[in-house]
Amino acid sequence: MTADVDYDVETVGGVKSMLFGGEGVFFVRLQGPGTVWLQSLPFSRLAGRAAKRVRSQPGRRLGHRRAGISA
Repeated sequence: MTADVDYDVETVGGVKSMLFGGEGVFFVRLQGPGTVWLQSLPFSRLAGRAAKRVRSQPGRRLGHRRAGISA
């Protein structure tokens, strides 16, 4: 998240939701003109996939253009 994004963390639901809901108990409100990156994989799986990709392409340099990221 870039520095120009403000955030506020709130609790959601009551005690029952926290104990038995199976969902998250916090809600994050993001506001501002900045950029936020969302991570949808557990970190261990993300790291494993990244390592596998790097090993499968030795010597390839990942710049912004090759990684599909535009500035």
